[in-house]
Amino acid sequence: MEIGFLFLFATVAAFLVRLLKQPVLPFFIIAGIIAGPILHLISPSPLILSLSEAGIAFLLFIVGIEMNFGKIEKSSKVIKYAALTAMAQLIVFALLGLLLGRLFHLNQLYSFYLALAITFSSTMIVVKLLTDKGELLTIHGKSAITILLIQDVFAIIALIFISSLNELSFIHLGSIFLKTILLFLVAFALRKLAYHHLFKFAACSQELLFLLTISIVLGFGILSNYLGLSIAIGAFVAGVSLAGSDFAYEISIKVRPLRDFFATLFLVTLGLLIVPTALKGSLLLIIAIILVSVLLKPLFIFFSLLIFNFRASSSLRTALYLGQISEFVLVAGLIGIAHNQIDERLFSIITASFIATAVISSYFITYMRFFTDRLNDLAKKFERPGAHLYEKLPKKLENHAVIFGYHRTGEKIVETLKKMGITLIVVDFNPDIIDELEQKDINHLYGDMADKEILDKMNLHKTSIVVSTIPNVNQNIAMIEQVRKSNPKATIYVTAKEIEEALELYETGASYVILPHFLGGEETSLLIERFSGDEDRLVKIKEAHLNELKKDLGRFGKK
Repeated sequence: MEIGFLFLFATVAAFLVRLLKQPVLPFFIIAGIIAGPILHLISPSPLILSLSEAGIAFLLFIVGIEMNFGKIEKSSKVIKYAALTAMAQLIVFALLGLLLGRLFHLNQLYSFYLALAITFSSTMIVVKLLTDKGELLTIHGKSAITILLIQDVFAIIALIFISSLNELSFIHLGSIFLKTILLFLVAFALRKLAYHHLFKFAACSQELLFLLTISIVLGFGILSNYLGLSIAIGAFVAGVSLAGSDFAYEISIKVRPLRDFFATLFLVTLGLLIVPTALKGSLLLIIAIILVSVLLKPLFIFFSLLIFNFRASSSLRTALYLGQISEFVLVAGLIGIAHNQIDERLFSIITASFIATAVISSYFITYMRFFTDRLNDLAKKFERPGAHLYEKLPKKLENHAVIFGYHRTGEKIVETLKKMGITLIVVDFNPDIIDELEQKDINHLYGDMADKEILDKMNLHKTSIVVSTIPNVNQNIAMIEQVRKSNPKATIYVTAKEIEEALELYETGASYVILPHFLGGEETSLLIERFSGDEDRLVKIKEAHLNELKKDLGRFGKK
C-alpha cells in the first residue's frame, strides 16, 4: 500500500509540475517530504529502500551507457580545454568544500561529504535539458558534457572509496581497487567477445533485447555485490561496457521507462529520509552550499574557459549549465547513512541543497536566452583580446552570402555559391562542422543565428544573399527583421516546417521559404516523369544517391 501512496504522490507532483512548467526532479523529492515527514502516510520501509537501491543502479547504468567519449573526441580543442577546466575545478572545489566544512565546525568525514556536494554537477539534469533544447552538439554543450564525464569518473571513484571507508586500510583499498579493475576487465572482455553476437541475435525480438539488457545490468550488480562492491557500481560498469556500441542507443531507449520508474522511486525515497527538524540551525550552511554551487562554481568554469580563448558567450552558457549539485552526492549520502558515516542532519542538508540548486539551475537553463542577453555585455568585458576559437572571416565583407546551418542542405548551397564565385560565410553551432569547414578552407563562424553579436559580425547591410537552413520560425523572423532594417534589397531564403510558418515568414519579408516536404514531393514528381520506362537510368541515380547518403552518414552521423 505504501508503494501505491508513493507513486500517487509522485504522479500528483508530476501533473502539478507539468501545469506550472517547473523542473520535475526536485518536486519528486518534495512529494516524498510531504508524504513522509509531514503527513506520515509513508515510511522508508526495507522494501522501499531496496527498490530505491534498484533505482540508483538503473540511474547509474544509463549514466554509464551515455559515457561515450567517441561522441566528443572529434572536437579536440573544445574537449582538451574543457577537460583541463574540469580537472582544475575538481581540485579547487574539493579543497573549498573541506575548508567550508571546517568553517562550519564539521569533522573531516562530514567535510568530505560536503566537498562532494559542491564539487560535482548533475549529469541527469544537464544532459536532459541539453537534449530537450537541442544543444548537445554546440560548443557549450560539448564543453559541459566533457566536464560532466570527468566529474562522473571521479564521482564513481568517490563512491567506491565511501563504500570501503569503514574498513579503511591500504590492504583493503588495494583489494577494492583490484576488484574494480577485475569488474571492468570482465565487462570489456564481454564487450569484445560476446556482446555483438548476443545483441545481434536478440535484436530480432524487442522482448529478448529488453531481457538481455536487464540480465546484463542485474548480472553485473550480482557480480559487483559478490566482490564486495555496491550493486550500483556494477550497474555503472555494465553501462560503460555498452557505451558506444551499435546497440547502445536502442538499449537506452528500452531501459528508459524502467529507469524512470525506479528513479522516481529513488527521488521520492530521498524525501522520505529527510528529517525537517534536523534542518533547524542549518540554514546558513544550506545557503553557503547553494551560493557556492550556483554562483562560485559557474564563475570558476566561466573564467577558466575564457583563459583557453573561448568566447564569452560559450563560456557563459557552459557555466550556467553546471550550477547545481549532482545526483551522485545523493547516492553517496544514502551509502553514508547505510554505513553510519553521516547522520540524518547532514543528509537532510545535502538533499535540501540539491532541491534548491536543481530548481535554481533549471530556471537558469530553461530561460538561458533571457539571462545571456542581459549578461553578455558584462561577460564580454572579461573576454581575452582576440578570442577567436572557431572563426575564419574574409578581410572584406561586401556582396557576400551568409549561410546559417551547414548540415546536409547547407553544404549543397555552399557548393553552388562557390561555383558562382560568390564570397560566403557559414555560421554553425556544431564544432565538428566548423572543424570540417576549417579543413576545407571555407569562411566560417561558430555561433547561433539568434545571437545578435553573430548577426552584427556578418556585415548584413552589405550582404547580397542570406540563407537559413534552420527550421526555427522565431529565429528566422528575428534574422529577417534584422537584415531588412539595414538591407532591404538582400535576397533571403529561409526554411520552415509548416505552411502557416511559411506564410508568416513571407509576411515578415522572406524572399523565398523552403518547405522540405514540398520540395521532396516536387523532386519525386520530376523523377517519375524523367525516368518512367527507363529503369537502368533510375538504378544509376539510386546508386549515386546511396553513395552520397552513406558518405553523409559517416560524416554527420545519426541525428
